Amino acid sequence: TSLFETIEHDPETYARPGVFSYAAGRSFYEPLFPHDTVSLGWSATAVVWLRAVPCPLPDHLFSFAATGARRETWAEAAADDWNAFLHTRAAELRPGGEVVVTTLVSGPDYLQWMSAVEGGLKDALDAGAIRRSEYEAMVIPTYIRQPDELFGAVDRSGVSLTLVESEVAVASDPAYESFKVHHDAARYATEAVGAYRAWSESALLTGIDADRTL
Repeated sequence: TSLFETIEHDPETYARPGVFSYAAGRSFYEPLFPHDTVSLGWSATAVVWLRAVPCPLPDHLFSFAATGARRETWAEAAADDWNAFLHTRAAELRPGGEVVVTTLVSGPDYLQWMSAVEGGLKDALDAGAIRRSEYEAMVIPTYIRQPDELFGAVDRSGVSLTLVESEVAVASDPAYESFKVHHDAARYATEAVGAYRAWSESALLTGIDADRTL
């Protein structure tokens, strides 16, 4: 709903006469369009999400914070998903077509940030707001890849795609950039929590026990 509201009403929308909006009710890891029909594709911060949870992470919310066999299981699932994405997009693109993909790549500060988020969940457990069973079931089904896991996989995938350009850049945090101007901690907390809830809440709620009301 938010997406369509943005397309319809945002001042910077690309909607104009002759431009139409559609939605496909299926995973982007599956075919979305007939073969050889797409001239330009755009995927915005989506492929960081996996098709399914490969294995439980009872001590973590994020696979990036996991180690050992569990981390390897998630890495293998992420590689399979990315390979599926490349194959389906390659089949859909017309000769000469292009697809632009933006996503997260791993960096040195992610673990510290994720630890802070996971600390908040631990506080909720200690306060009795969530149960131990819920704490252990909650997971964010994402995998943040190394650059070579993305860029190198294009060449190794065996599909008829050529990597034209790749770039790694540091994106700013709008809530924090705003905070540096207004210095209002309560406003920053509201904006930051709202942003976190937007991408995490639906995944976390799947861990709530069946006998609980929301």
